[in-house]
Amino acid sequence: MTKKNHVTGVSKPDVLVSVLLISFNHERYLRCALDSVVMQDTNFKYEVLVHDDASQDNSQSIIDEYEDKYPNLIISLKRTENVYSKGDRLSIWRFFVEQSQGEYIAFCEGDDYWSSKNKLKKQVSGLMNELNCNISFHPTIRLNVETGSFCGSYGDYSDFDSNDTLFIPFVSASNFFMTNTVHISSIMIRRSSFLSFYHFFEKYPWLDASDHFIKLIGVSAGALYLRDAMSVYRECVPGSWTSVRESNINLKVLHCIKMISLSQGISNLSVNGYSDIGRSHLLRYTLELHSLLHSISALAYLNEFYSLIENEIRKTLILYPSHEIIYFGAGTIFDALIGDDRNIISVIDRGRFYKLKKRHVLSSCELEEYSFKKNDVIVITPIF
Repeated sequence: MTKKNHVTGVSKPDVLVSVLLISFNHERYLRCALDSVVMQDTNFKYEVLVHDDASQDNSQSIIDEYEDKYPNLIISLKRTENVYSKGDRLSIWRFFVEQSQGEYIAFCEGDDYWSSKNKLKKQVSGLMNELNCNISFHPTIRLNVETGSFCGSYGDYSDFDSNDTLFIPFVSASNFFMTNTVHISSIMIRRSSFLSFYHFFEKYPWLDASDHFIKLIGVSAGALYLRDAMSVYRECVPGSWTSVRESNINLKVLHCIKMISLSQGISNLSVNGYSDIGRSHLLRYTLELHSLLHSISALAYLNEFYSLIENEIRKTLILYPSHEIIYFGAGTIFDALIGDDRNIISVIDRGRFYKLKKRHVLSSCELEEYSFKKNDVIVITPIF
């Protein structure tokens, strides 16, 4: 087995920080990313773990070059087959879990870079002073690769005061992470939180937005915000996950469905407050899916989506010929299901029970006044 195809490096005791760098076809930007990581000015030991997912360009040769130059700093795994395209995302994170030794974990992707040589030192110092906090973040500058110009930033916390750092309590921090983009290049978390994320990933190995869950799990005890922008995110990079998804309506819809299906898993995390995060997560991605399915470009997909749901539900309802069928939610899925049905339809909507015929209300009552029977079958039809 050659150096290019397996994990290299030796044990490095007393490593305080492990930097995780993911690379795939990033030869145009990879040197910049690696330079920004190895230039860190620290008074502690850190290591750089690089995972390359069988790049087809010159990325692996560049990684070899940096390994030769920094043999005591860089550890790499250079795949010969792409595991991401096979759905084996878990093996990428398994490499990082098994090989990293740091108490703190930082992140950089091969097409992004850090803009401050003091990034690691500042974030470690901050977390050492906030012993009950597991995650730190800072603003990230956005760089449009098509225009070559900076175009704003991510992760600016609006309630920030005049200090260089600010501790944000759990509720405020989790809400901020749910409603704002906080880029992964700005994140540092404790190893314990990183392992919690990995165990979550083991339960849901098909999730495709791992950085989102690194942040949500890391924020369990609040977050430490640093005012200085210390990383740069390159957007509109051809072939990146974000660029590919943005141009593909099917991938967008699939992503939303995956995120919706993970909401219960978030609620089940054994930390107070995560049930609220799970509900917020469900609402956010349900609304996003709603917007996607009603966009002009998705009308054909929308019709196909409703048709599939209608067929599956009708096949299921055949099993209950003598049962009372009650539809919960009179939204567009409900409309697609009943169509021009002339039968009397039972519906629960906005806290009331209705009997409808040809969409006209025959009778209604408060939900508490309706007596449910054991053999009632409720079909949940979201208000998409």
